[in-house]
Amino acid sequence: MPTRETRTTTKIAILGSDNSHAERFPEILNVPSHPDYWLDSNATVHSIWGEDDARTREVADKVSIPNVAATPEEAVADASIVFVVSRHGGLHLDLARVAIEARKPVFVDKPFTVMPDDARELVSLAEGAGVPMISFTTLRYGSDTVDFKRRMSEIGSVRYAGYTGPASRQNDYGGLIFYSIHTVELMLHLHGIDVNSVYAIEHPAGAEKSNITATCSYDDGTLVTLAFIGDGAYHFHKRAIGSEGVIDSSEDERDLSADATSFGRAVGESANQPSTSMSRGMAADHYPNGVREAVRVMRGEKTSDISPVQMIRAVQVCNAIEESLNTGRAINPSEL
Repeated sequence: MPTRETRTTTKIAILGSDNSHAERFPEILNVPSHPDYWLDSNATVHSIWGEDDARTREVADKVSIPNVAATPEEAVADASIVFVVSRHGGLHLDLARVAIEARKPVFVDKPFTVMPDDARELVSLAEGAGVPMISFTTLRYGSDTVDFKRRMSEIGSVRYAGYTGPASRQNDYGGLIFYSIHTVELMLHLHGIDVNSVYAIEHPAGAEKSNITATCSYDDGTLVTLAFIGDGAYHFHKRAIGSEGVIDSSEDERDLSADATSFGRAVGESANQPSTSMSRGMAADHYPNGVREAVRVMRGEKTSDISPVQMIRAVQVCNAIEESLNTGRAINPSEL
């Protein structure tokens, strides 16, 4: 069994235990037998707080977190950096505030917040306190996304792209934004933030299980379609059509079975199995890559490529999709 070669100096506090990420992130830092264990991280998840004490202790036992805190403040007190991972993005502003007031760098899991005003307030709090803060879906650091972005540079000017991901409007974690944020963030990561119009359709409208498409227009003429699958297999897919070629991610997707199961439990669906094209025996590497990114940025070892404006824009786009569904109109997300 591997052991660390350097003395641990970075103590991480986890705020929120209901999310599967409360297990996925710490196992990379705390569990030497895990295949993605980061041996030379010089970091450990030292404490955790969650609203449900039984669930929190279950997580702590599974991934060897030594301290279960009674309050967020207690969890943060002895930490070097903080991860906010509660499923409901509506809780993230107040939980991140605890870290910011304690002057601790903070990673805020997706979605950054549920509402744009909360996103702006959170950015303002961190900037005012001079506290490093970052938020992202780990999918952007998966090797399939990294390779897709590289191949995009080889097909000339991208004129159209389509991204598919699981999502449901019917859940207890903020609605559509709870899972659509993954797909929205991938679009912003690959195409930038200059979305000027979002028009969305749901079918069947208002149904307990439905599928949604959102057509997003960019200032440079690029058109992007986002598909959110609430009635179908758990699946992520990427395609881009450029002036000189076409790329597709179907052969590169990783096995996301664990994510599919977690999604199904979160939204109360029984149809939570991944599509067969994603069960190729290739391990998903977005979690270890994302944890490495977050820790290195929080420790000041590198500069993040995600701006505060992009974090806010992801929340705005998700809200624009919801407003378009409610009004039947195209919405400019930057105005929300």
